[in-house]
Amino acid sequence: MNSLGILVSDLYDPYQATLLKGVQHICNKYGVKIYTFVGGAVGSDFTNSIYSLINTKNVDALLIFSGSLVEANGLQGLELLIWKLPNIPILSIGIEVPGVHSIIIDNKKGTFETVDHLIKVHSAKKIAFIKGPEENQEAVDRFLGYQECLKAHGISYNNKLVAPGSFSPGDGSKGLNLILETRKETVDAVVCTTDDAAIEVITSLVNKGFNVPKDILVVGFDNLDSSSSFSPSLTTVGQPIFHIGSLAAEYIIDIYNGKSVKALTVINTKFVIRESCGCRRDNVFEQRIEEVDIVFSDFPRLIHSISGMVIEKNTLETSSSEYMTLLKRSILIIADSIIKSYHTMTIAPLGKAIDSILTNSFSLNLTASFWRNIIEDFFLALAVGKYSIESHFFLSSLLSSTILRLYESEKRVVEQKNVTNRELIKYISEIGDRLLLCRNQSDLKEILRLNLSMLKITHCYIVLLGSNGYGELFFSKQNDDIDRSKFPTYLLLPKIVGDSANLSYVITPLRIDNKIIGYMMIKNIESSSIIYEFLAEKLSYGFKNIKITEEMESYTIKLEKAVLERTKELKLANNQLQTRSMRDQLTGLKNRRFLDEVVIPNSEKLVKKIKNQVKFGNRSLELKGNISYGVIFVDLDHFKYVNDVYGHDSGDLVIKELGKLFTYAVREEDYVIRLGGEEFLLILTNFNSKYIKNVVEKVRKTVEDTPFTMFNGEVIHKTCSLGAISFPLTVPDLINFKEAVAIIDKCLYLAKDKGRNRGVIINIDSEQFIGSENAGEYIIDNFNRCIDSGKIIISESFLK
Repeated sequence: MNSLGILVSDLYDPYQATLLKGVQHICNKYGVKIYTFVGGAVGSDFTNSIYSLINTKNVDALLIFSGSLVEANGLQGLELLIWKLPNIPILSIGIEVPGVHSIIIDNKKGTFETVDHLIKVHSAKKIAFIKGPEENQEAVDRFLGYQECLKAHGISYNNKLVAPGSFSPGDGSKGLNLILETRKETVDAVVCTTDDAAIEVITSLVNKGFNVPKDILVVGFDNLDSSSSFSPSLTTVGQPIFHIGSLAAEYIIDIYNGKSVKALTVINTKFVIRESCGCRRDNVFEQRIEEVDIVFSDFPRLIHSISGMVIEKNTLETSSSEYMTLLKRSILIIADSIIKSYHTMTIAPLGKAIDSILTNSFSLNLTASFWRNIIEDFFLALAVGKYSIESHFFLSSLLSSTILRLYESEKRVVEQKNVTNRELIKYISEIGDRLLLCRNQSDLKEILRLNLSMLKITHCYIVLLGSNGYGELFFSKQNDDIDRSKFPTYLLLPKIVGDSANLSYVITPLRIDNKIIGYMMIKNIESSSIIYEFLAEKLSYGFKNIKITEEMESYTIKLEKAVLERTKELKLANNQLQTRSMRDQLTGLKNRRFLDEVVIPNSEKLVKKIKNQVKFGNRSLELKGNISYGVIFVDLDHFKYVNDVYGHDSGDLVIKELGKLFTYAVREEDYVIRLGGEEFLLILTNFNSKYIKNVVEKVRKTVEDTPFTMFNGEVIHKTCSLGAISFPLTVPDLINFKEAVAIIDKCLYLAKDKGRNRGVIINIDSEQFIGSENAGEYIIDNFNRCIDSGKIIISESFLK
């Protein structure tokens, strides 16, 4: 096999990033180059996807990280993608796909063992469950394990103890609040489908005054590095992610070479008991040590007996020969070092051994937390015996100092990783700022040439897609002369790049307005995988800015030519400039100037028109047809919280998204005006007033149901408060348009006082004001009194 394609949804996900490391480790060993296609969750639009580049000319086989690819569209979308892919060996990791070799973990069994432990060991009865996405088979299987274990123990299933989730930040805290606060349920334990959700649950419980595990037990799933270092340490279900990636790479190479491989490989999980379920660390060695016929004076023989048990415990069903060789050699080194430290009563031998082992094991993703567990296994086994006071004191000190050294080493590694990530994000953000200022493609290339070295990128290519399956090499970090080379995209890179085409690359799409215009290829680097997608996103912004600039420059040239040819068109150009001045700079919506110079004058004309259509002769005055305005004042609830917590950049993202939502929520002939900050005014023209409540509720519900993505990637939900009125009233000149806006502003704040997330619609009893002077000012100054006296009738679009 020459090349292997890998389909991943994103590389921000630590699960996929770790799988990829395992695949890379094996491919490096066999000299197989990797093309990692980062294309998001799979959908039906295959042509507008980076996956459409996959061809028998660029990859010999494919690995699909299916557990993450199907989250948004379910298995049907994945099967459609596979059907459109070339007829080459394919292996799925995470989900069993019919007709495709698959590696999955026994999710159901893993959760079953967790719940079984809580019931048998801790007598838990009311066990809550935080689910994953309904479309994800791994999440479904974990939930089935929970249900089947309850049934096996004769415990009735209670839907109120189950909360939805999506494998996203916030699942744990939101799910816990739903169960405890909204449903008012009490629980003995909480089972989560991810470690991240479990950590959120523990944090929320502590903030609510609970003690974990004394009051409520909590368990997770995945056994991430953070689960062992969290306090209390997290009981969880482990899966050997790195080793699954390695195994998948071995299998796909075997399949390609015609060797027999099982259609379905099921990897067992490992239940990892820690403090959060109420247990002290499980001493699995206690009974077996008692069976060993060794006196404690024969310390070396004891240590080597323990080392065999530790090796057996940490042998995985996915263990490669490389892993087992390193594990056995390292554990024997630890055993010999413990013996030396014990005989010399010094901690140095074991400490030096740990430092050396950490350095040599990172290639197999064996971090400090892994070796910490190994060390603890040794000393837990030793704790069964009886020692002199001096020996007992020394062994305790040796364990403490070794664990401390591991913690310090782990802290250095994590801090260095965090520093690297922060630096990368800082550099990419700076590059992104420069890209947003570039006006042409030459500027963009120069920015990349000057700054890519800061990101330690040695090979970078940018390809722009053309027609008929051809692309154009827009940028090459290595050779300026080969830019603009055209080639068929099934090659991914033109032949002119030479040996550089034989490297492994990560391939990310470049988009303008959600349409792929090209792709970026970066040689696999050791830095954080966050760099690939983050840089591609910034490049997309740069290309979009160039497109806008080119369009504006083209427009300016045409405008200047038109001015020279026809004086008449100068007036048109001036009108266009005036229109731009009436638009909000951030959202592109109409602004307050448009309200003052267009809407209000038009409202005065409408009042005059309606006065001519009013039927006289009685006190009941009626308007004809849809000739009024619907006026709605909208204010986002708790917007200050967004700016304070996530920053003004995120606040701007929310404001722009609101502008889009409101534009889609009203008709084409209506106006959406941004007054400033988070305040918007919706003007519904030629409107039938009896439908205003429907529109208010539509706008309120749209905001409530929309997820807003913050600058850091976190997703939040917001609500809004609304005030509304139909204008003019049945007495057309009773109040003017400005007074109507001021009155619904008070309605908006009444909606906030009533609990927010609702609209207050005002109806003014016009008959009570006939003949009154300055009725509008009176209503504004005496708003609450008018409500109490019935001069104003209030209705709400949403009742809690």
